[in-house]
Amino acid sequence: MCVQFFFNVLILCCGVSAFNILILPPTPSFSHQRPILALTESLVRKGHKLFVASPNIVPGLERNENYTFVDLSFSYNLLKNENGDAVIKISTQRQLSKWEVGSAILCPATDLAKFQLTSDQFLQFKQRVESENIKFDVVIVQPLFIPYLTPMARVLAGDAPIIAVSSYVMDWMTEDALGSPVHLSFSPSVFGHYTDRMNLLQRIENWFSHHYIVSGIKRTIEASARRFFTEEYGLNATFVDESPWERISLTLITSNSLYYYPRQLGPNVIEVGPLHLGTPDPLPKHIQKYDYSSLKVDFRVSKKQCILASPR
Repeated sequence: MCVQFFFNVLILCCGVSAFNILILPPTPSFSHQRPILALTESLVRKGHKLFVASPNIVPGLERNENYTFVDLSFSYNLLKNENGDAVIKISTQRQLSKWEVGSAILCPATDLAKFQLTSDQFLQFKQRVESENIKFDVVIVQPLFIPYLTPMARVLAGDAPIIAVSSYVMDWMTEDALGSPVHLSFSPSVFGHYTDRMNLLQRIENWFSHHYIVSGIKRTIEASARRFFTEEYGLNATFVDESPWERISLTLITSNSLYYYPRQLGPNVIEVGPLHLGTPDPLPKHIQKYDYSSLKVDFRVSKKQCILASPR
């Protein structure tokens, strides 16, 4: 219902004209790309014109005139090159405590944005936007990369509203800035292992650990993004905000109370539920008839292996 309402609002606001929508989803992980891909597919089918800089293309839209794809699939290679050594090192080969998640995975992952925003593919797209004077009505981004993406959104789209789409059960990066702070006495942190039935000490620890981890991640990413734009644009980098999270107008969370504990949300935080791509074509008959009962599968794979095996 929320997704349908969101699309109806877009259609009513633009009247007979379609929106020009810029989407910047940098994460080279198919699981985090799926909601963006599904949203892109739906918006294109409804007649909007989308410009998407992403590691993954939407299947079936390759030749659609309303879909412009900026190929950032090289991002997968930054996690593993031909020798097996990662250009960007993410520690996933051992068990991590929640105190290490930010420094071992999330903060290093955002370095991907530096390579993407300075790639030939993206710079050519940026030049095209400037030369053709393309105007965007709205920008859609992924929350973790907001310190990099909101300044770039201002460069490409001016003061167009920015919408965040979170692939987590909560948008722990922007909800506070949107006036919808999570109540950690009743909602367990995404970094913890508690349920909603916490005792007093667990609730205190839940509050402290969540804010400590999130604030540390934000500070690290903000400082890294500020350095990047200062190096690239020098004194002209006046479009870098002190608090980029406050530039977000709306956040869409691709989850709901079936997957996380029910909680109160502000009007600018909307749970849209899981987003799925359109039904694919049926598999070839020889694959449908294959006997999989004798197939042995080893499910002991790491998160990093899953990321690197993602289709692009």
